[in-house]
Amino acid sequence: MLLKPFLAYLKKYDLCHKNNRILVAVSAGVDSMVLAELFLSAGFDIGVATCNHGFRAEESIADKDFVVDYFERKGVRVFATDLEVMALVTGEKRNKQDAGRELRYAFFNKIAEENNFSHIATAHHKNDNVETMLFNLSNKTGVRGLSAIQNSRKLTENMTLIRPLLFAEKTAIYAFSKIKNIPFREDPSNEKDSYKRNLIRNKVVPELEKVNNRFVQNAAESISHLADYELIINFFIKKIKEEIVFFDKKITKIDFIKLKKYPAPTTILFELIRDFGFNSSQTSEILDALESCHNGAQWHSESHRMISDRGFILIKNIKNNIVQNFDNEIIINKENSEIEFSNGKLSLEFDVQMPVTFSKNDDVIYIDVTKTAFPLRLRPWQAGDFFLPLGLSGKRKKVQDFFTDLKFNLFQKEETILLESDGNIVWIIGYRADERFRTSPTSSSVLRITYLPK
Repeated sequence: MLLKPFLAYLKKYDLCHKNNRILVAVSAGVDSMVLAELFLSAGFDIGVATCNHGFRAEESIADKDFVVDYFERKGVRVFATDLEVMALVTGEKRNKQDAGRELRYAFFNKIAEENNFSHIATAHHKNDNVETMLFNLSNKTGVRGLSAIQNSRKLTENMTLIRPLLFAEKTAIYAFSKIKNIPFREDPSNEKDSYKRNLIRNKVVPELEKVNNRFVQNAAESISHLADYELIINFFIKKIKEEIVFFDKKITKIDFIKLKKYPAPTTILFELIRDFGFNSSQTSEILDALESCHNGAQWHSESHRMISDRGFILIKNIKNNIVQNFDNEIIINKENSEIEFSNGKLSLEFDVQMPVTFSKNDDVIYIDVTKTAFPLRLRPWQAGDFFLPLGLSGKRKKVQDFFTDLKFNLFQKEETILLESDGNIVWIIGYRADERFRTSPTSSSVLRITYLPK
């Protein structure tokens, strides 16, 4: 019987409780039909969600109607829909299985949220887990891929995806359906070897079972061990992260010198950067660049940009890249009291009183309006720019050299904005004002400019 081990599995992994409302994803196949029946037999409050993907024309419609009719006769509320999978495939040139999965789970999430279901249950079983592990292995993977399908995953604060049949082999599910007279409909596409997962199921696994008739059971146990190892790895990666990863404003910094002291630095680095969208093949390049002290080497993911900088790996969200958002100069007239730009805003106050003492706050400057030609303008710095840093007695300095003195990284250089008056730099915003515009006790008109960074 399957009910007793089913309840034991729910309890062992604390997947759900009797007071939870469960939305069961049912396709009309034997696995999901059995899963829904197990929940009903155990006395759970369930709803059923079913989708017509439209892959098999009339057969797909019949599958949906079968599920609706069967469970409504049992008094279970059924949520059914027709998915526009092929429209998504055509419009976005997506694989239809991936597109179908995306739309299917979006539907489940919507129904669960609107109807106060705390859990969404799918019928992945032990064989699915083994097949997923083999599929991932064939496509290159690490421990995370080899641990295959997890039995639960938090979707939102109030909703969890659970897979309560991962303990059961396919043969046991078929046997239970026969004993309990649970009807189901077979999907003939599961027999087509043109799908990679089907090829693993129909060809690879049977051959491995010839080597060891307990292959599925043994592989599932190995997956369980690997899942435990993944937990251990995650624990130590968190500890290592606390030692070598720092956050400086909008930049993530990884200390390469400390990273090298750990075993398997390539693997550790990948674990640290994968959430930023970087892949495992980039980690060796990064480490090589740092070993050769190649400052300024860059790598990109869809969401982030990474550079090597004096023994550190710096990572920044490319959406916050000032270069992308500051293509044109911004003109500031006397009438302007506030100017917004990509990484902050400037507040302008005319005819203010001179402070008795000046603070060391580089986000505020006082300038003599009589020495200033309007309009002012904001622009990115350029090679060849120079200014007369306040406090250096009128000595000229290249902006590039100023950056070097402050040990600016590439991100900081790119994000630095200049305030200019008639071709002369008034202020490297947030860092240093120019001597030529400083106020004096005789200044008749004083302008205070405050920088408010985002």
